[in-house]
Amino acid sequence: MTVGPRAEALGTRLTACGANWHANVPDEFDATVQVRYNHRGAPARVRVTGAGRFAVEFAEGVHAITPGQAAVAYDGDRLLGGGWIE
Repeated sequence: MTVGPRAEALGTRLTACGANWHANVPDEFDATVQVRYNHRGAPARVRVTGAGRFAVEFAEGVHAITPGQAAVAYDGDRLLGGGWIE
């Protein structure tokens, strides 16, 4: 069953809460952001927006950004941190 074209499921931004940073990160930085367990990650700009919160703007559309899933930021293989997609 198809409820719409695949392109309709692409998103370019998300907000997240419950952030847990494993590195000292600046207020704004570039990273590879993974939006679910089996997602390869995509280039993005991450902006810390407050205590435990951040926003992500992807360079290109990402399929199925889903509330409740984890958004995890990496610098290469180095884990920077992450939170829960709102």
